[in-house]
Amino acid sequence: MIKEIIQFVDALPEEAFSKNLELQEGLYMLLDIRERGDKPVLVNVNDENKILEEDSVNVSKKRQPANTTESRLLSFYHNSLVLSANKSYLGRPGNFIEVGSPFCIRINKEIANKFIEGNEKDLEKSTNDLLTYFNTANKFVSNDARDKYLRFKSFCMYSLSTFLRQNRDKVSKAKNSIYLFLKDATLDDYTFSNDQYLAERILNKKGLVDGGRYGINEIFFNYNESKPFKKHHTSISPYSLRLSKEHTVKLLKFSRLLENRQLPNPLPVFVERNELPNDIEADTNRLNRYVASLYQDDEVTRYAELIKTLLERNNEKDLQNFYLIFWHYGRNGLVFNDVDFVPTFKFKTKKQIRNVFKLDKEAEGLADQNIENVFQLEQLLSNSIFIQRNTTTGIGYGILNSHYFSEQIKAASKHKISNETLNLLHKYREAIYDYVYKSRHQSITCSMFDDMMVTSILDDIKHDETDKNGFSKHGPSIKKKLSIWFNFWDYFSNNQNRKNMADTTLEVIERLKSLIKNNDDHFLKQQDDDAFAFASGQLISKILIQSKSANRSHALLEPFLQKANAIEFKRAIANAFNIYKHEFKMYSKKYQFDKFMSEVLGYEPKEKNMKNLIHMVLAGYFAESLL
Repeated sequence: MIKEIIQFVDALPEEAFSKNLELQEGLYMLLDIRERGDKPVLVNVNDENKILEEDSVNVSKKRQPANTTESRLLSFYHNSLVLSANKSYLGRPGNFIEVGSPFCIRINKEIANKFIEGNEKDLEKSTNDLLTYFNTANKFVSNDARDKYLRFKSFCMYSLSTFLRQNRDKVSKAKNSIYLFLKDATLDDYTFSNDQYLAERILNKKGLVDGGRYGINEIFFNYNESKPFKKHHTSISPYSLRLSKEHTVKLLKFSRLLENRQLPNPLPVFVERNELPNDIEADTNRLNRYVASLYQDDEVTRYAELIKTLLERNNEKDLQNFYLIFWHYGRNGLVFNDVDFVPTFKFKTKKQIRNVFKLDKEAEGLADQNIENVFQLEQLLSNSIFIQRNTTTGIGYGILNSHYFSEQIKAASKHKISNETLNLLHKYREAIYDYVYKSRHQSITCSMFDDMMVTSILDDIKHDETDKNGFSKHGPSIKKKLSIWFNFWDYFSNNQNRKNMADTTLEVIERLKSLIKNNDDHFLKQQDDDAFAFASGQLISKILIQSKSANRSHALLEPFLQKANAIEFKRAIANAFNIYKHEFKMYSKKYQFDKFMSEVLGYEPKEKNMKNLIHMVLAGYFAESLL
């Protein structure tokens, strides 16, 4: 994987490493220094010897958008960053340590004021530090840029106090620091010196081999001396991995891209052509550059948009052969949550959701719609199953894709996540992640999907309550979940030739309509367990709706669903009818309710465990009433 990251970095243009970044607060000035005789002279000044406005930028939190000068300074600045104080040009804490380059210096505002005041005693240490700084810089200058470096060094060593006094008004308005950059130094000058500096300082002194060319980089690795269980006890070397200086520098640049959030998360890194199986043709450098530019140019902000754009603009059906890197940058620095190779990524799904339960199109958004790609499927699962609810309004929103790698899952302020939802999230998030992001479609089976849906639905039923108008708070949510469950009943792996439950439910409804009209038609004739369970749900709904309770929620359904034995289940229906029988009128002829009651109570299902018919009981309960 390290090789692929290095190739990714090599594919990017230089401007990609500073694009969309901002300068730290402070005063930035470009110095155009020329030789006049044997003395360096600043030429980009006005009649008062003050730096020209066009070559000066005072960066603060409240300011105008970046201009051309600032964009140039940004590239210079990010090619002058040091690794740490101990690895700065001074090699220790002190002045002039925050940046490192032969062509720029950073001066703390307090030190700048001492230069302005000109107190020799106060300046002695700073001047010595500045001399050490430039002596170190001498090692990192290319031959072509040596004259530029000498001009800049000479000016800073002998004219810095005068220059700062002449620009006292700008210095007084600066935030924190003053940055001085040589104007005629090119970006190539900065990058060459920065690469040379990093190559020398980036490897730890301990563990160096081959004359110091290979070693350990503390940014990515540590020695684990305080954690013996992490040591390589059986290895010939106590160190996990040594890298060359050049490769370590490129890994550092990559880590900075991630830390600065200049690359999408997750990030696809396409592999080189000669590493592809069967010699598949692919312009990987172009694809990797394209990934970075799409994100940095704000053409895409989400991974789903990135994948869709890559497929559309490259006339591809699927993406192939890339490493997927999930990462985050937080309190503990850069962490790689997952790195894995994806041989083929399948984007499209083309799954139609039929509106079995007559959901309102605007309210539920599930009225005969198409799920066209895996990210829509992910969002559908997140917004229906893996949700947290506002404790005041009861409104929920999905949390799945933000908790694939969370060690602790906590609800946001004034929100709650049920224990059942937490358990489902811990139990199935890895499988869903593999399915969506790695196209491992075998990771989710139909039985797993059943468990997600029935657990979530029963959780809603258990915690259901009515609002101030007497309507169920979770009713629409349950119907939505049932619709998703039935439409995806035979979609996932190990479906064992399941029938399409959306079609089956519509067929059962038509079957029961016929049953009502024909006195000679019975469940028993066709041994129709699905019709029996659906009709049971219809009966339970009709009976419970007779309740005059002030809190007539769907939680009343829970005792029926707890019955595993068919006999006990039918007895519960009979007992419920006995409670509310006074609400049902006698008719001279049998009507729908009588027909259903006699058929259900007289039917002996082939399936003895009612838990295996719970989906049709729920379907009958929440479907439009036939009674």
